[in-house]
Amino acid sequence: MKIAHITTVFPPYKGGMGQVPFHLAQELHRRGKSVSVLTPLYAHGTADCDFDVQYMRPVLRWGLAALCPQVIWKLKSYDIVHLHYPAYGMAVFVWLWKKTIGRKKKLFVYYHMDNIASGMLGRVFSLYAVFFREMILRAADAVQVSTIDYIEHSQIAAYYTQHKQQFGVVPFGVTEDFVPGKKDAKLLLQHGIDVEKKIILFVGALGKAAYFKGPAILIQACAELTTHDWQLVFVGRGDMIEHYKQEAQNHGIANSVFFVGWQADAVLPQWYQAADIFCMPSINSSESFGIVYIEAMACGIPVIGTALPGVREVIKNNETGFVVEPGDVLAVSACLDNLLADDLLRNRIGDQAAEYAASTYTWAKVGDVLLRIYQQA
Repeated sequence: MKIAHITTVFPPYKGGMGQVPFHLAQELHRRGKSVSVLTPLYAHGTADCDFDVQYMRPVLRWGLAALCPQVIWKLKSYDIVHLHYPAYGMAVFVWLWKKTIGRKKKLFVYYHMDNIASGMLGRVFSLYAVFFREMILRAADAVQVSTIDYIEHSQIAAYYTQHKQQFGVVPFGVTEDFVPGKKDAKLLLQHGIDVEKKIILFVGALGKAAYFKGPAILIQACAELTTHDWQLVFVGRGDMIEHYKQEAQNHGIANSVFFVGWQADAVLPQWYQAADIFCMPSINSSESFGIVYIEAMACGIPVIGTALPGVREVIKNNETGFVVEPGDVLAVSACLDNLLADDLLRNRIGDQAAEYAASTYTWAKVGDVLLRIYQQA
């Protein structure tokens, strides 16, 4: 059984959607399966993997979208193909493969997220959805989602209602590196961060395409805090960093906000362990799950997220963190204030979060789920 995962987002690019095919392929490889990842060759380089990764030069590239018609011929030798939707520029060619030389092969589609944007990009997304999305879903032998809650409220809710038997849940996970630990004072001091003050952490892309993760909301919420014993740390890179720095300046909190840039996978758990609270106040359904929430919980810190489909299923409100309405700056600020002021509350929720993540979200368990799906196909 030869398996191919198709994605337009893959490490070293930082983003949850790229981490999923990486970890799924890794788990399959650990179980002795022949697995490859087919992905465009981007300027951000290549990843060092134990399994086979085939990089394709795009005929045309736009952001993270890439036209790679050669994928049709590359898939000839595979028995199972797993497309990570939306995979802009790749999905259509995978559909063509399925309808021609891949008719007797199995096609799985992991529906990661809706297509939401404004302006010209939003119009492109709309056209893509109208002409290709349902066509691709209909061609699939099965469709995987991170949570049913998300799909029931997504742009394909009507399709899901009519084809429930086609859908199944494959959640995300975390590696064994994400566990509770002590603050690394040296790491913080390297970035000029006060070891004695509490840390509010955000981990995620900071570019225009990731505006929906709510960094602007978080900056505004921190400006409303009643206590001064805090620092806000952004881990991530993107073309909006200077804009967010200016936002912090405009709100008079620039001295308490730190942008530490991209962090290697080996170092990332240390940032969670150094934090007291994790907060990513996403604003729309482009956020379908949020791997960073379960990474933070696994490290034993309470999380604050928003009541978006999918996200609200990951965070157990008042147990592993707090869930507020999207865009509600004052509600985010109030949750932060409560956690900053109450050490017992913060520690209790952090402990519960670590226990919940360890029992529910590990890539090893996810790998078992995925392999059963393939074997039953």
